[in-house]
Amino acid sequence: MKFLYLLGLVLFCLISSCNNRRSDDQHGSDNDSTTLFHLLKPEETGIDFVNEVVDGENFNILTYRNFYNGGGVAIGDINNDSLPDIYFTS
Repeated sequence: MKFLYLLGLVLFCLISSCNNRRSDDQHGSDNDSTTLFHLLKPEETGIDFVNEVVDGENFNILTYRNFYNGGGVAIGDINNDSLPDIYFTS
């Protein structure tokens, strides 16, 4: 009998935690001051980078497992000008 009470409690908690709001509605819009990050256009940042993946017969996802994982990004002051330098790998 305790199992049925516990099961009912778990089901009640699961059902009561559901809502109809979309996840981006919960976090606010791009103009919201509580948003930690927001998308900037390349013209604003000065960064224009595209990681273009081209499939080939010898170089594809079947022969190279990490084909679509992309590269990496590193940020640091490499040239000691007190500005962050951004490096992309593809």
